[in-house]
Order: sequence, then structure tokens, then C-alpha cells
Amino acid sequence: MRAGRLEEFSEKPKVVVAGNRHCAVARLGGSVYAFESLCPHAKWPLGFIGRIFLNREGRPMLLCAMHGGVWDLVSGEGTVEGKPAPPIRRYPVEVVDGDVHVRL
Repeated sequence: MRAGRLEEFSEKPKVVVAGNRHCAVARLGGSVYAFESLCPHAKWPLGFIGRIFLNREGRPMLLCAMHGGVWDLVSGEGTVEGKPAPPIRRYPVEVVDGDVHVRL
């Protein structure tokens, strides 16, 4: 599905919808990430409360600000209060001529 133009995305996730499917998309530097739009731990809407950042090792991470859950956007693994959390579902992203496409 076409999610939008590259410049529409930032480190704050944006929810995109195609029919009855949806995901959150965010950009950090030159990379774009797509993942489920609800926190896998508490089902909070990540389009409103999520942020992505690079950790000390330079890996892209997603923070759910409601409860401090953090997920690795490469592996999908996460933690909440230092304990393992359900993994986050990630989706393949392709940027073609400035258009962001997500395969759900």
C-alpha cells in the first residue's frame, strides 16, 4: 500500500490506513519503519504516543510513552520495565521516487 510521501514522516509515528488494514510509519534519518499501530503490550495507539530513536548502539527503537515500553525495530523484541514484552510486528517498506510503500 502507498503510505505517503517520504517528507510526511518523522520520528513520531503516523497511522496509515488502506481498507481495513492499518499500520504506523515513522522515519529516522534516511530510514523508514512500518510496524503495528497499537502497542503490543497495552494496545495504546502508537500514532499518538510513540517515538522512534537510535539507542547507544545505533539501533532504531520505538518508545511507547504511556508505560515506557521499548521495542527494537530490527528484531521486533521489546521490554517493559526491564521485562520481556510481546514482540512488535514490523512490515517491509520500500521508497520509490519519494513515495513510501508498505507491504502488509
